[in-house]
Amino acid sequence: MYKHYISIIIVYLKKNNFEKELLEAIAKIFSFTYNGIEEFKQKFTSIKFDESEKVNEVLNLLNINIEDYLEKHKPYITKEQIQEMIKDGFYFGGHTMTHPPLIQLSHEEQKAEIIDSINWLKHNFDINYSFFSFPFSDRSISKKILEELLEYDSNIKIFGNSGLKKDMDERIIQRFSLENPAKRIEKRIVEENLYKYFNKVIGKYHIKRK
Repeated sequence: MYKHYISIIIVYLKKNNFEKELLEAIAKIFSFTYNGIEEFKQKFTSIKFDESEKVNEVLNLLNINIEDYLEKHKPYITKEQIQEMIKDGFYFGGHTMTHPPLIQLSHEEQKAEIIDSINWLKHNFDINYSFFSFPFSDRSISKKILEELLEYDSNIKIFGNSGLKKDMDERIIQRFSLENPAKRIEKRIVEENLYKYFNKVIGKYHIKRK
């Protein structure tokens, strides 16, 4: 994920006291200007997916070898760990191949990111089901994309993140996040359920896809 690469680069720059020459070289690659370290970090971390290839230029500039980094730090779950979890009864689903904001991609690119990630799991772990969870947000996902996913596998389960709402098909399951450690889970659940009933009252409980 390119955002993780950016994080690794920021850590590297911090260790080198945000050396001015390095910051200027990176800013030149992305064609932005900045006043001070904080503005540099803000602009660098806000880079969009369509410029993600340039992040590799920065990695080369700083002589950061991602393969070596992954081998040393192991920030992601391994294939062996996934296989062990599947054996213990866990289910795994696709989440795109590169974790992009899908709205920034064309229709065909979106479809490929989604289906390729499901097929990768099937190929590598011999699973016979299709699960997929949208990265970032599903709010701008088109009706056409969802229809094509439902045709790809009639038993697919698709997980959105638009809260407790009804989507265009029962196979699309909406959910909400519990990842914020600053919020009590019990309170969050109550809030989301109250919001669900509020949406029903104002006519926004059913998601409308275009």
